[in-house]
Amino acid sequence: MSPEPSFIFHEFTALVDTGASRTCISQNVIDRVGMVGKGQIAVGNVKRTEMHETFLFYVGVWPSTDDRSPPPVFGVGDEILGIDGGDSRFYDVLLGMNIVSRGTLKIDLDGFFELGFAD
Repeated sequence: MSPEPSFIFHEFTALVDTGASRTCISQNVIDRVGMVGKGQIAVGNVKRTEMHETFLFYVGVWPSTDDRSPPPVFGVGDEILGIDGGDSRFYDVLLGMNIVSRGTLKIDLDGFFELGFAD
């Protein structure tokens, strides 16, 4: 019998991008976690097709709590094949539709949104 895998959690700021088919991570994530690339793939964007390094990782969601109690962590499915996505001063992870489509996304007219995943 194989031992259960153990995970080390790292917290990063994410941007939900419904126009991206694949989840992207910044160089900051790659460096802090010590990730090793798995090879390159061609990825098309609005202007052209470019080669990007791929990485395998898991995504979890920490919902905010009002009472300062430790929030539960919800894992979002299986291991993700994501790509290097450059750097932004606003976020480290761009959550693409390969993550968003596993849950339910509700966006209100005032900009409030909810992203939920089944237990």
